Amino acid sequence: MSSRHTHTYVPVPVPTDDVTHIKVAVSYRAGGMNYATYKTDPRGYYLSIGPVALSTSDRCTTEKFTMFSAAGFVLEPATRFSAARMALVAAKFLTFGIPDKLAATFLSGDRAALEAEVRAA
Repeated sequence: MSSRHTHTYVPVPVPTDDVTHIKVAVSYRAGGMNYATYKTDPRGYYLSIGPVALSTSDRCTTEKFTMFSAAGFVLEPATRFSAARMALVAAKFLTFGIPDKLAATFLSGDRAALEAEVRAA
């Protein structure tokens, strides 16, 4: 079975107890009713960027996050999942320094600049 979610972590310049990394993730979502916004979300490939705190113990790493603190964008609508298309979309946004640029813009707090940067990539 192909993965419908892939991500990378970008360390923040000044880590705190609540935020040590910015998680940049690409995923496929089946869409449908969003009960938080009462709107219908389209089916397709999404990018989400949000703060997380990673902690490692003996054999596992845990990820702590704050609800509703991430930003999400529809990258490309799709009628069904394709592993090949997922690989192309993920490669576009998770390589070549793109996650570092997106994380820096996310930390600045400028949502409009973040959306413009996602659209330009």
